[in-house]
Amino acid sequence: MQLIAWDIETCPFPTDSYSEAQQSRYEERLARRRERHPDEDPEDASRLVRSLHPFLSWVCCISAVRGSVGGAPNRPKSWTAATPDEEGELLERFWNDIKHITSNASSVRWVTFNGKQFDVPFVEARSVHHGVAPFGKQLLDTYPFKDAPHLDLMKLWPMPLRLHELCELVGVDSPKDEGDGSRVADLVAQGEIEQVARYCEKDVLATLACAQNVWPLLQAR
Repeated sequence: MQLIAWDIETCPFPTDSYSEAQQSRYEERLARRRERHPDEDPEDASRLVRSLHPFLSWVCCISAVRGSVGGAPNRPKSWTAATPDEEGELLERFWNDIKHITSNASSVRWVTFNGKQFDVPFVEARSVHHGVAPFGKQLLDTYPFKDAPHLDLMKLWPMPLRLHELCELVGVDSPKDEGDGSRVADLVAQGEIEQVARYCEKDVLATLACAQNVWPLLQAR
């Protein structure tokens, strides 16, 4: 069995570029966030609500890595966009490569962490925005009550764990020791898109390792 773990990084559009509809959505989400987290830093709250919605942000990086259930991982691959204008090309290249992988792989399990709720719908929405056709119903599967063909590690148990917590639980080095997604927007603004890719690749390597470690559990279910 071949496992392919993948992950995305997103970057918010500046608020002064928002249309009326985008501004309305932003204000609605921000108000809900502030109600739930009244002591949160306002800049952090703004960045979070914009980064997590495909109407308010864009995909700056997708990373993926392949490995067998019991083997070492291949070298990760990343698709990057340094600016919003490059996002459409990123998505085209990503889906073209996915089409090639799918047509040449007879047994693949796609692996994400929170991909069914976030990564898949986000990439689908941004692809539609650019008129780019997604490919691969296995990768796009979001059915929450099964682990194949898409294994979302966040949905293994009813009491979900964060990625760094799952890593600690199963004995995998955490990718969060050197930072988290809160740095992505600043790195993109500084022209450090390759650093964003390296961060994303650490996430997919950890995600793959976690999937390999929980594989006996999946076989027992």
